[in-house]
This record gives sequence, C-alpha cells and structure tokens, in this order.
Amino acid sequence: MTQLNEKGMELAMLLSEECGTPAELTAKLKNLFSGAFGKNAGS
Repeated sequence: MTQLNEKGMELAMLLSEECGTPAELTAKLKNLFSGAFGKNAGS
C-alpha cells in the first residue's frame, strides 16, 4: 500500500472527526461520491 500524501491525510482527519464508526464513514463516502458522480452522469 502506498502512503497517503498530505492532502489525503487531511481528508482522512476531517472525515474521521465527523464519523464515529466505520459504518458512518462508509455512508458519508457513499453519499459524497454518489452525489458527485450522479451530477456528472446526468441522473
């Protein structure tokens, strides 16, 4: 596995501050990416 760069670590810190459990983190990421990719896909 490669090491996270500075921006990746910053993102991980921000996400982990808001999410108490791995399930919350997974849900947050799914919502984030489905929203981002959903707009780009035109749905």
